[in-house]
Amino acid sequence: MHHTSRSLLALVVLLLVAGCGTPAAAAGPAPAQPLAAVAPGALRLWQDAAIFTPVRQLIDGAGPGDPVWVEMYEFGRDDLATALRQARDRGADVRLIVDRTVPQSAATADRLLAAGLAVRAYPVDDRRHQIDHVKLLLARSRALVGGMNWGTASYRNHDYAYETDAPAVLDRLRAIYRQDWSLAGGQPAPLAAAAGSVAQTTPGEEIRAGIMASLASATRSVDAEVFVLTDPDVIAGLAAARRRGVRVRMLLDPGQDVNRPSYELLEEAGVDVRWYPVPRGTLLHAKTALFDGRRLLVGSANWSRSGLSVNHELDLLFQERRPTDVEDRLGVRAPLPTRLLQHLPMLVLPHLLAALLDDRTQANSCTCSIYWRETARPPRAARNDSAARPAAVWGTCLPTHTIGLRCTSRTRTRSSACTSAASWSGRSCPTSRSGRRPRSPTRS
Repeated sequence: MHHTSRSLLALVVLLLVAGCGTPAAAAGPAPAQPLAAVAPGALRLWQDAAIFTPVRQLIDGAGPGDPVWVEMYEFGRDDLATALRQARDRGADVRLIVDRTVPQSAATADRLLAAGLAVRAYPVDDRRHQIDHVKLLLARSRALVGGMNWGTASYRNHDYAYETDAPAVLDRLRAIYRQDWSLAGGQPAPLAAAAGSVAQTTPGEEIRAGIMASLASATRSVDAEVFVLTDPDVIAGLAAARRRGVRVRMLLDPGQDVNRPSYELLEEAGVDVRWYPVPRGTLLHAKTALFDGRRLLVGSANWSRSGLSVNHELDLLFQERRPTDVEDRLGVRAPLPTRLLQHLPMLVLPHLLAALLDDRTQANSCTCSIYWRETARPPRAARNDSAARPAAVWGTCLPTHTIGLRCTSRTRTRSSACTSAASWSGRSCPTSRSGRRPRSPTRS
């Protein structure tokens, strides 16, 4: 409890310090990093289980000599392992980099290695609790980058991925894969940081730099969906954007207990922050943000110290066309480009209408306040995306049929949802013996 209080106090101090400097509006927004020039049609955004459509297309379409280079944090799907073997049998250059701290990935890697495929393990720094969190598939002329794992249940999660054939982006992605392949082979050759649409964490903190620059340069809106949000600098950046008058909307996964202090801080800062109504057995696993309606970030990195400073991560950040000089002088904002206009409903509108949708799809659900037991820092496995969370003690149960009622939290285990079995059957949730406000766990 004392550890949690100190962590929360530190975040509050950071927010206060961020507000004590010169107002950002007076100095003007900070310039955002230059991004790669992308031709029309060179990008495609995929969502949820549909992400596996381009996965199969890229693997199944590989012919003799074509690269099929995969770097995947969680890999447990037998059908995709079989597809890689078949691509190798057709003569494709199939390579796989995995994080062997994930049991599914280690087992899949062993089977593919026994079948003669080129497989290497990323050498994570366990002293820093590092993971290789990258989700990358590279083919001859296209690549897929995002947050979707290849686990047996990953298709259930809410996630995004970019498919691109932009030449400059492909060149950088190939260079990063060769960097990782070389490191996994015992010959480190880290790339120097480079401005552009491709950003990595470790080596460097390019993703952090891209997020902070995008937050600082935002003038109208920031709309984000993030699995884990705990990084103090990012929280301060979101609060600073809100103070400048930027409309900031955040969606967080309610099953991640570490999000609770961040939720409360952002709410106090005036940010429109909400819990995503995850169905039973799924996660809001996305790490994506839309800045000013035209600058879209998608990738693997959580907005945490681990995701932005420790793990090996990979994100893509692309921007649609800028307003013309005339529109700038007149103060007229350019309309949303067609492609982002198509993506925006996926990113924002369904979730803002979640209370209405829940009345149709989860009429018997309830929202429960969670009273947490104090727990010690979990073992390494409990910090992975698919790890089981500590069990919770159920608190008071509130109906969600009234619009405006927000979910305080959901269960912290993969096998349960916000509602208990009793609530699904129409019975009341067990009430807490304590009237205390729900507390955050000690895990940071």
